[in-house]
Amino acid sequence: MESTQIGQGKIMTDIISQPSVGLMAITPDREYRHIFETRCNPRARWEIKDICLKMLEVLRAEAPIVFGDFEIDRENNSARLIES
Repeated sequence: MESTQIGQGKIMTDIISQPSVGLMAITPDREYRHIFETRCNPRARWEIKDICLKMLEVLRAEAPIVFGDFEIDRENNSARLIES
């Protein structure tokens, strides 16, 4: 592993050169829906929100019956559940 000194003596470890590991997670749809409701909120932290919005885009395309009731708002970089 290669380390680089940045800022006030902090160390950033470069793990990009390390071998990648395949990871598969099995998560219930209800759990993803809960994550999207809380983490795609306009007040959510931007780092988590950006990742969750990308996940939601993929899942809406792959499983529209389950995730099609979420509306992605590109202008506000958020998503919300459409009330039915």
